[in-house]
This record gives sequence, structure tokens and C-alpha cells, in this order.
Amino acid sequence: MKKHLVAIALVLSLAMNAGVLGILLVQWLTTKKQAERHERWLPESRESLGTSKSPELRRQYLKLRQKNRKEIQRSQETRLSFINSLQAQHFDEAESRRLLTEYLKAKTIMERALGESMISIKKGIKDPQTMQAFNARIRQRSVQLGKLANQDSLQADSLHQFRRPLRAKILQRIRHRRGNW
Repeated sequence: MKKHLVAIALVLSLAMNAGVLGILLVQWLTTKKQAERHERWLPESRESLGTSKSPELRRQYLKLRQKNRKEIQRSQETRLSFINSLQAQHFDEAESRRLLTEYLKAKTIMERALGESMISIKKGIKDPQTMQAFNARIRQRSVQLGKLANQDSLQADSLHQFRRPLRAKILQRIRHRRGNW
């Protein structure tokens, strides 16, 4: 009788393990491969920018985005420095204010560069279908910005899709510190 129970337990164990492995295999096969961080410049919601209707518009946008990469990077780095100064063990108000000023300058430079890029894209569009795709994307972005207007400006900064894990960690630490006050 003992051998019979052991055989039943072994079969049940093998069935459960096969089920778990099958679920993991199906999940692994069905999930899309995530793009490398340096390959992914635009969030998935920006597909309406013209990949299907106007690949030329998409190409121009990516080219200008690459041109502005230095300003974008600088803005993100200064924002991160500012946020890190707020969560530092020994808070230095003067240093935090200096980093805030630096961040605001970098953000202004970045926004101006991105705005100039958008103007040059709009100016260069000659195809009516491309213009329609561009206008649709601008309307979509306007709606997104309207939703972000009620949020904390540090949280709603541009290129938020690249900082989700880091932002979540920072927000968790800020909330934790607020809870400890």
C-alpha cells in the first residue's frame, strides 16, 4: 500500500510540475521581447505618429529626437540629481535649491529644443496625409498633457516611459519618508 501512495504522489507531483513549466513556457513564448533601453525612444502610444500612414514623418521625428538627445539626457540627469538631493540622509537646502535651478534651466533648454524640432517638422510637411497624421498626433499629445496637468510636475516630466522603474522606486522612497515624518 505504501508503494501505491508514493507512486500516486509522484504522478501528481510530476503533473503539477509539468503544468507549471507549461504555463511558464507559454508565457515566455507569447510575451514580446522588450526592446533594449537605448533602442526604445518612443512609447507605444506614439505609433499614431505615422508608422503606418507616414513613415517619413516618423523618420523625421526620430531624427530630430536623436538630435535633441543631449538636452533630454541633461534634463533627466538634473531632475534625478535634484530628487536624490531631497532624499539624501543629510539634507542640504542650499544644494537642493541649486540643483532645482539647474534642473529648471535644463528642462527649459530641452523643451525649447523639442519645440523647435516640432516646428521644423510641421514646416517640412508637404503631403496632406502626413499632415493629417501629424495633426492627429498633436491632438493626442494635447489630451495627454491635459491629463498630466493635475499631476506633480516632477512626475509628469517628458520621457516618463524610460524612468518607470526608477521613478517608482523614487516615489516609494518619498512616500516612505513622508510617512515617517
